[in-house]
Amino acid sequence: LGGLLRGLFIPSVPQSEGSGFTWTIALMGGVGGTLTIVCYGYWMRESGRESAEQLRTIRWDIALGYAVTALFGVAMLVVAAPLGTEGHGSTLILNLATSIGDEASIRFGEKAGAAARLVFLVGVMGAFFSSLLGVWQCVPLIFCDWLRTSPKRAVNATPRPPLSVRGPAYRGYLLVLALIPIVSLWADFRDVQRVYAVVGAMFVPALGLALLFLNNRPCMGTHLRNRWGANALLAISTLVVLALAAGEIVRRLV
Repeated sequence: LGGLLRGLFIPSVPQSEGSGFTWTIALMGGVGGTLTIVCYGYWMRESGRESAEQLRTIRWDIALGYAVTALFGVAMLVVAAPLGTEGHGSTLILNLATSIGDEASIRFGEKAGAAARLVFLVGVMGAFFSSLLGVWQCVPLIFCDWLRTSPKRAVNATPRPPLSVRGPAYRGYLLVLALIPIVSLWADFRDVQRVYAVVGAMFVPALGLALLFLNNRPCMGTHLRNRWGANALLAISTLVVLALAAGEIVRRLV
């Protein structure tokens, strides 16, 4: 428990002389810190939450979502750390489930072990399914939005077409999402996971800088402009990721 609390509240990078920096950034990107943050804006639009009066509800919704995500990330680290399982991909998950079941069987009996294994696998399935659902449903909308806000369209002042999940751009991007990841079947899952998470985490400082600029403009008005607390958190989160990235670059150059 002491080690867990130190890890949560005392900032540090484990194995900083080795790959600690890379995996710290990867963990940030792997647990809710990637481009999918932008998806919430589309879900707001779909649920009709577009007025300033609904901002309080939106903030509570996001806070609850990230609280559960943080709890999930910490819980996975706590569960996996002492078991020392080997493997990758689905093999790793099954080995971890078996280890959890064996540990529960020793402590509480065979029925409890079987139940613990099943509960863990159902939870993993839920985590995978929700992650896939969010990406597949919304990331193509980001691509479609990029197409309809292209500089060429802005110059010609043509009206923007509405976003549609039935259009060729949306369905074409779904096809790309289905085919491109197949390449990872012939690569080391651990390396693919790390590269994906590190690249995804680089979105965090980009988003932080964008929000510092966009949400502090005079046109936002006093009731919508960022308060000092939000600006401080955005600045800190941006600087932390940039500092970790700079430290990794310096380590590799030296």
